[in-house]
Amino acid sequence: MGAEEARARGVALYRRRDFAAAAASFTSALEQTPEHEQCAQAELLGNRAAVLLEWRHFLAAQADCGQALTLLASLPRPLDEQEGNCQALASLRDRLTSRAEKIEVARVEAAESADSAARLTAENTTVQVVDVVRAFDDALARADCGPDDVACSARARLLCGRSTALARAGDFAMALQDARQALAEDPRNSENLGGLAAVARLEALVGARRSDGGSLAVPGVPSTADVPVPAVRVRRLLVSRTAGIEVQVREPFIAGTGGRSWQAGHVLAHWLVQGKGAQEALPLLLGRAGRLLELGAGLGLVGLAAAKAGASCVVLSDVDEEVLQNLRCECELNEAAVHVARLDYTMPVQAQLTSQLQGVMRADFRPEHSFLDTDIRFDVVVGADIIYSGHLHAQLARALPTLLRPGGMVVICVAEDRVGLEEFVTLCKDQGLDVSASTLSESELTALRADTEDDSLCEERRHSILIIRR
Repeated sequence: MGAEEARARGVALYRRRDFAAAAASFTSALEQTPEHEQCAQAELLGNRAAVLLEWRHFLAAQADCGQALTLLASLPRPLDEQEGNCQALASLRDRLTSRAEKIEVARVEAAESADSAARLTAENTTVQVVDVVRAFDDALARADCGPDDVACSARARLLCGRSTALARAGDFAMALQDARQALAEDPRNSENLGGLAAVARLEALVGARRSDGGSLAVPGVPSTADVPVPAVRVRRLLVSRTAGIEVQVREPFIAGTGGRSWQAGHVLAHWLVQGKGAQEALPLLLGRAGRLLELGAGLGLVGLAAAKAGASCVVLSDVDEEVLQNLRCECELNEAAVHVARLDYTMPVQAQLTSQLQGVMRADFRPEHSFLDTDIRFDVVVGADIIYSGHLHAQLARALPTLLRPGGMVVICVAEDRVGLEEFVTLCKDQGLDVSASTLSESELTALRADTEDDSLCEERRHSILIIRR
């Protein structure tokens, strides 16, 4: 396989989200590119850096971008200034510089999340265990996935920290899983973090089925507060004072992202019932036939708000069984006639929906065929902060067309600086979907904060609304 063929294959694999194979293809192309073809080498290094960024190998991505920019800086001035080359080189430099900045932002965010988790563990007289676990969840989601020693050691330390917090919460099985993974990430952990001892103690606790939540400190990792895990916290979130819509959410102790409220959910719920969505999306849901599906519902704030705004049929979906059980409790708490379904969009979605909902939802009628279609489709599909895991973006983009009725729309709220957002939009367009994005204006933000009585919304990160149509 020649250099150009390897490069083309790398591009195709990148679009399919197969980052390991894409990186290998670009490496093969680089190895076959002569040293004197510095522009071509810089372009390939930039391509590989883009792959490594999505793959969350930040240090390696930074190295590639830096090397590419160094190559361009070393070009002889006459070559740099040749007619026809100047504009192309300037464009390449700009792309590489922008890519380097994105990599640095992602790397800094990962470091800040890790620092936040460590800081919470140090505040061992005031912080609830559940908050510590969530801080480690966020830090691990942002962590460098690179194979180098620095990245592996950092992930191992985060896993040990979360293991300690989970053990204090009495969840010894999950704590054991984290401790074992930490050892796999960094075998030296057995020496500098007491990993083997921690695993042995956790295995004993799991084997004995102890549930008294005894202390389990891992040497080298700050221990969390010796406080009981809080009972499920019930909060009232004002979605819209103008519309008179308030939703009660239950925040249980769940290791993961599904047990807490996120700003994107609050923003999207308000957009749907009182913002622009009240004119664009909500009318599709009123009346007997309107249907809404919330993907990755978590606490189900968006779907429950839609139900309270008059949506006739709402389905809250998630993949985690603990989250689904909590959603069922929330439906009772809010006295909402809402369906709850387990939905994994990496698998065929219609088979999952029909097996769970066919008995409680009417199938779609296709006038052109004069028969009932067994597929269950929706007028509006919503998702808050569901674009965060790059390896799932392609599956999500493929699932969306199969969920929509003709004339339907998908509405996703996401932080505007989310890594992978541009690639997700491209993947949707590859599926024949029309995508438009808008960031909330200052006037919209002012109205949002006033109507929800929450001045913290979008204070640190701006959010965008993606509208996707067939």
